[in-house]
Amino acid sequence: IQFVHEKDPSIIILIETHHLPPERSSKFDKIKQLCQTILSSNNIASCWGDPKVELSKFTRFNLFDNDDIQRMVPKNIQADFKAWFNCTYPTSTHCKDGPNDIYSLQAAIYLAFNEWLDKRLTLANWGCGIDWSLKAYLSSNNMHDQQSRIIQDEEEIRTLMTTYASNDCFAVAKLYQMMESCKSSK
Repeated sequence: IQFVHEKDPSIIILIETHHLPPERSSKFDKIKQLCQTILSSNNIASCWGDPKVELSKFTRFNLFDNDDIQRMVPKNIQADFKAWFNCTYPTSTHCKDGPNDIYSLQAAIYLAFNEWLDKRLTLANWGCGIDWSLKAYLSSNNMHDQQSRIIQDEEEIRTLMTTYASNDCFAVAKLYQMMESCKSSK
């Protein structure tokens, strides 16, 4: 989740849904309250894809429900990018004409900024726990002489996963801000 402000720096919160505290704990209640505040009709939920579809995959974690999702104000940056790109570059060979043709986030970043967005960790094991304090990397099967190398590798992969998730958030915000800037300059 990224909070984008017009003038202040962005804030990114990564919620590890596979490592939530017990549902009856005060910590869980606070996370749930945060999610419901984020999804309130006072905020715009921007997403690469349909935010309602993307968020519905997470209702099983009981941080919010379908009613919360229906109350939010959705903004599909992926659809907006398609319209913006096709209007801005109508003769480009990269234009997507079909109603179901969409741009990947990686392609959009490349086309808009000529930058590479690393997507290698898309299929990583996101249930592993990227928060180092979870100690999900520890295993009783680790042999002592290999344990320090395993821990070092586990720490490195979690750092890469955190960077990957943050870069995805920043990429969507960067595209949104670029398109808004183009609108206001016209």
